[in-house]
Amino acid sequence: MAAGELSTGKRRLARVGIVAAAYALVPTGPDTPEPRPARTPAHPRAGLAGAAKPVAVAATGVLLMVGRHRLRNRWLAGLARSGHSRPHVALAVRMGALALVISLIDQAVRSTDGPS
Repeated sequence: MAAGELSTGKRRLARVGIVAAAYALVPTGPDTPEPRPARTPAHPRAGLAGAAKPVAVAATGVLLMVGRHRLRNRWLAGLARSGHSRPHVALAVRMGALALVISLIDQAVRSTDGPS
């Protein structure tokens, strides 16, 4: 995670790749299409509800990326300001711990969100 030595373009490219990979891994619906009922005037926009999930997933990914970037910059500036001998290594340890906590929370949510 010590990306301080990478150029800005390479860091941005890596971030875009991470968001694209996360977006590709998110399931968008059932694999087998269910028969659709005929549309009635009471539900003219029923098809738009399915489009909201991919947009929400992409927006969440972008917001997480921006938040992570700000947190990383804040932590790195604090480490450098306090005179840490290897601020990028300490930052990598912190970001790794944060990623571990987030993945554990994600696993806990997914295990309780299963079919009942």
